[in-house]
Amino acid sequence: MLYKLLDRPYLIFWISIPIIILNAAYSRNDTIQLSIYDTYYIFSRFHLFLSISLLFAFMGLGYWIMHKAEKCLSQSLNIIHVTLTFGGIFIIWIISVCLHVSIMQYDANNNITNAIYLVAFIVFLSQIVYLINIIKSLFKTEKLKRE
Repeated sequence: MLYKLLDRPYLIFWISIPIIILNAAYSRNDTIQLSIYDTYYIFSRFHLFLSISLLFAFMGLGYWIMHKAEKCLSQSLNIIHVTLTFGGIFIIWIISVCLHVSIMQYDANNNITNAIYLVAFIVFLSQIVYLINIIKSLFKTEKLKRE
């Protein structure tokens, strides 16, 4: 089962969309405050979750198109992309929900915020791995073998 999901990563992204949308509906009135130096950005969690679900829909569509075009994607790059994307988002969620609320000292709170930024940057870099995988498979002449 896990091999089938890793062979078709679009299923992982598309299955996660309803979960994200349910979470967005649950946290409709919550806001996220992002401070960069002296500037504060405040936005709704609802809009963040809808943006993530839209991003996942496009990534799933990209994987699906490559699968239908019978282009051979790198299995290792698929695993890296899926693991870093979902693992990073899960770690950000755990840090922000569980630790951010309970620790209110400035230094500890600042370190947690820096950790969230670092993990978010790693998630961003994993999207570059996704693009490399798609572009690399477009230029390969090897076709996907149907089982």
